Amino acid sequence: MNTTVANATPEEPQATPARVRKPTETTDWCIQKYLALRAKLEARQKEQALELAPFKLAMATLENWMLDDLGRAKVNSMRGEQGTCYLDKRTSATVEDWGKLLDYIRENGAWDLLERRVSKLAAEAILEETKQAVPGVKHDREVVLKVRRS
Repeated sequence: MNTTVANATPEEPQATPARVRKPTETTDWCIQKYLALRAKLEARQKEQALELAPFKLAMATLENWMLDDLGRAKVNSMRGEQGTCYLDKRTSATVEDWGKLLDYIRENGAWDLLERRVSKLAAEAILEETKQAVPGVKHDREVVLKVRRS
């Protein structure tokens, strides 16, 4: 049996052709090879991060210079022949005190402040403890293979 990934596009690497496993390719052999490949991948990712660091530093320097230009000109954007730099707002909201937040939500009916999701860990804990799923919560479990070093 010799097959490859049928839907791979030219930009995507082709999968290694499937082949019959040799008797010498034991589980221990597979673990050894997997760990060696993972180590190579991690090493390459570290090399890549080091290789990209000067580019990231240079870009950060240029960003600071453009921010300085915008600040001195007291404008939100500047256009050049090659493009435009501009200020944009990025916001975040984090909960510092759940008790106060929940009181506010109840008192003001501000239920739209909550997102529609459930804590996986809490729902799993209830399922383990009571052997009953939390009403309205669907539990999915899948078995995945993990490999760790000895």
